[in-house]
Amino acid sequence: IPYGVLGDAYIELGMYDEAERAYLTASMIAPGFFSGTRIAQIKDLKGDTKGAIELMNNSIQLASGQNLPAENIAWAKVMLGSFYFKTGDLEKAEKSYEEALQSFNNHYLAMEHLADVYTARGDYEKAAALYERALELNPKPHYYLKLGEVYEKLGRPAKSKELYGKAEARYKEYAESGIKGHSRELVLFYADK
Repeated sequence: IPYGVLGDAYIELGMYDEAERAYLTASMIAPGFFSGTRIAQIKDLKGDTKGAIELMNNSIQLASGQNLPAENIAWAKVMLGSFYFKTGDLEKAEKSYEEALQSFNNHYLAMEHLADVYTARGDYEKAAALYERALELNPKPHYYLKLGEVYEKLGRPAKSKELYGKAEARYKEYAESGIKGHSRELVLFYADK
């Protein structure tokens, strides 16, 4: 839907009101899962996390009868979990991430977020295992950073330092390849360390 893509572009530009108008137009033309999940995201970005949770839940329920790809459903469940995580409801966040993994077994984003829940609870062994698996599927540099922090908590500074080095190397590869938008993560890491 062109209005959905237009809304996505507005979000990337930080133009949330324009994005919301585009998504609402898309929902009038083609109501359902895709427009509903996008509106839920914009609600969250604008501070209405409770409304985002409600709308994302509704969108997921709508999807059950639409024969959508499992990866799409898993993504929506990860987003729902992230909304719950933001509100501090780790139990519901965990349930959403586990449901995402049931929908799509190798969903690295669900693994990352579930690992975040375990980290928040102090269950670092489980968190490390999930971050490791997510890295096998998609070696994102910030996964190395998160895993390095977990190994710090586990009292393994050498392993942590190795992972931080891998993250820096990966960020450098991104920069050399022209992949943008990740320098903020590295700057925040440097500020923390």
